[in-house]
Amino acid sequence: MHRILKEHPTKPWLKRLLSVFSLVSRIPVRLDEEPDFSRADLFLPVVGCAAGLTALAAYWLADLVFLGPIPPAIAAIVAQYLAFNLFHFDGLLDSADALFPSIPRERRFEILKDPRAGSYAVFAGVLVILARVGALSEPSMSTAAALLAAPVVGRTAAVFVSLAAHPAKDDGLGAVMQGMQVRETILGFSFSIAPAFVVAAVVDGFVGALFVTAGGFLIAAALGTLVALAFARKLGGFTGDTLGAAVELGEVAFLLSYATIGAIF
Repeated sequence: MHRILKEHPTKPWLKRLLSVFSLVSRIPVRLDEEPDFSRADLFLPVVGCAAGLTALAAYWLADLVFLGPIPPAIAAIVAQYLAFNLFHFDGLLDSADALFPSIPRERRFEILKDPRAGSYAVFAGVLVILARVGALSEPSMSTAAALLAAPVVGRTAAVFVSLAAHPAKDDGLGAVMQGMQVRETILGFSFSIAPAFVVAAVVDGFVGALFVTAGGFLIAAALGTLVALAFARKLGGFTGDTLGAAVELGEVAFLLSYATIGAIF
């Protein structure tokens, strides 16, 4: 986390936005005080806007240079991961290693702290990246809308984790993400999904716009809840890695669903 002292105090809403941004991105931001994550339910989806714009910019630049849909898709993934998603990707890998084996609960916590990646992590990571490339290479729906919407859906799914379960421990990132509210989550999602909604409405029409909004929110709510329940069953609650896994799985679930809807309609 990057903090630079300033002479004038930051406004509360801006401080909360910058706090969340500094937590889930590798882009340096300025904070004048201790971070405040109390409104992560509102601002996590907003950070998704920045992640989507980053991916879209990389996609467009690569599309000017390379032929075919795969190189731009790879460029979008690399840019988004380097700026935002590597933190979440690490949570997904740790979660795969900790949840899938038949081991005691205490051992699962040890694995979550282990920086090494096991076979479950490698399999999950490769599968997620391949799914992203495949979904973004599908030309049936607007790639721009998909890139803008997926990060918002994924981060909204992470908020739903904290709505559906309690932290597994009294410390760590999971313990910080408490006090989330459905109303604030809906507000944050509605504001953040607006750019993707406009693009989908123009390019894909009513079906695309409806799926980006209603479908995206339902995917976030369902997947975030399922991830939370899985962790609650295995660990007794969620951790910071749970939130990362929800972001990654939420994004991939939306991308695959959006591509499928396009193929059907």
